[in-house]
Amino acid sequence: MDLIEIAETLNEKSAEHRIGEIQTIRYKMGRQEKKAKQQLFYISPDTLNYWGNWILLFGGVKEFLFCLYLDKDKKLWYGLSLPLRNKGMFVINDKVKLQGLIEKTNTLFETAPALFSDFSMWCENDNGIGNITDVQNISAESLDGFSSLFIGKSIEINKIDFDTILNTFDKMLDIYIKINTGDLDADYASLLDYEPPPKPKTIRDWSDGLIQRTKADLENLTFAGNPLRGGVCLKKNDGSFGVISIENALNHIYHVVDDDGNAETFSTVDELIKAGWVLD
Repeated sequence: MDLIEIAETLNEKSAEHRIGEIQTIRYKMGRQEKKAKQQLFYISPDTLNYWGNWILLFGGVKEFLFCLYLDKDKKLWYGLSLPLRNKGMFVINDKVKLQGLIEKTNTLFETAPALFSDFSMWCENDNGIGNITDVQNISAESLDGFSSLFIGKSIEINKIDFDTILNTFDKMLDIYIKINTGDLDADYASLLDYEPPPKPKTIRDWSDGLIQRTKADLENLTFAGNPLRGGVCLKKNDGSFGVISIENALNHIYHVVDDDGNAETFSTVDELIKAGWVLD
């Protein structure tokens, strides 16, 4: 079983667990402006080529997010990760935001250590997993040279139990919510009946030149792909950003996944442009 098969199985089985509501939870946390389809992991062969054997939370851009990592010894590492480099649009490259997430994690660990008691902490570098310890306070300096910081568990791939993994994710939901909202009182239960107010968006007009270039480049296959983001980068007139996979773009399949994990599919480039999308 490879990492894509593992992620696909977890996506399917997550419907029976709290973690299967992750996109509704993210919407209620204010992490996205509209409800996305309920999908746990973003699965793309394109991105695996650039990230290594990592699969990340669907829509979980620039946050402490759920993820999977399969190492060279066929051990699956699963839990929450801070992507620091080599993860495309998921990387937290804003030092102020990264420091804020570190401080929130440390505060939560100090005030509610029981939330972390079942988990380990480790870092990823170019050689794989290292620095495996119990969960402890984090400093930005201790992350220098690493690609990711990780809190979670691991299991040999021949002993994999999907319900055990999903139960672990269920237990980690409150950590995910508290750190990414910055509200240490927030949790799964408190979000159940909460409905966030809609956020207004400013709609902008695209120039005729940009519209013509988008149409010509997509139809004539003269676009440029972005390896770090795993496809052809687009922007929308409401301020959103999205990606079409290289494979889909080459086959004139205009399936756009935005930074919140929401997906739209258009039959033609004209439909894509009419919906507000152009090349970024």
